[in-house]
Amino acid sequence: MLNELNRRSPKPLYLQIYEELNELLETGKLKPGDQFPTELELAERYEVARITVRRAITDMEREGRLIRLPGKGTFVAKPKIDRFLVDISSFTRRLGDLGLQTHALVLEQQVIPATQRLARELELDVNASVFKLVRLRYSNDDPVAIETSFLSVDRFPGIAEIDFSTCSLYETLRVQYNASPQVAHRTLELTVANRWEAQQLRITNAAPLFLLRARVKGAESPIESVKILLRGDRFRFQISTDQGVASLQSRVVDTSETASFSAD
Repeated sequence: MLNELNRRSPKPLYLQIYEELNELLETGKLKPGDQFPTELELAERYEVARITVRRAITDMEREGRLIRLPGKGTFVAKPKIDRFLVDISSFTRRLGDLGLQTHALVLEQQVIPATQRLARELELDVNASVFKLVRLRYSNDDPVAIETSFLSVDRFPGIAEIDFSTCSLYETLRVQYNASPQVAHRTLELTVANRWEAQQLRITNAAPLFLLRARVKGAESPIESVKILLRGDRFRFQISTDQGVASLQSRVVDTSETASFSAD
């Protein structure tokens, strides 16, 4: 299962170990949730000092490929999820492409007066009626994101009466209101979870989160202002360039394939 180290190579031993252990994950020989060999087991197998093995394992933990549970050991982390900032397709469809089951739990659904920020983003008057929808997003059985959407009640009459625990927001907008997202202007920040957010996402208080804000426009007018909090341990963003133009992408990586999704 494990190869011998090349002790004559200029490549450090810890790096050889790191690359081989990563290959076990990438080839699926060790799957998410599997217990990882201990430092002592690996040190004996490779005939190296434990500190050498520890350096390789620490790098894998830092990258989110392994997770250490006090009193239980080290385990292969669950795969991350691909997210592209430039994509405005369905969250549900994109995770489905990865073979992941998704659902949403509605945490809050009410009509509120537009703040100055919402009025500006939705092109409304201050205090105009705005529909607020807060949903907890799941990948399989894991909560991975808190999504808060704001929409104009005047533009979408009756939307506050719809049960969004059982239907897609964007599909509802398309079918019932003939409104489809065309352009999304987004910003990305780093933040930490407060106590309530940590409780909903099943993470520790002050754990790192990505904060994604978006203003989604239709053919003629704004459709939605949305704020999404994404678990830092389940998402990864990458920067790529195309003909000299940089685009920021968020990528959640499966062990077998990758895909992208966005809010819906």
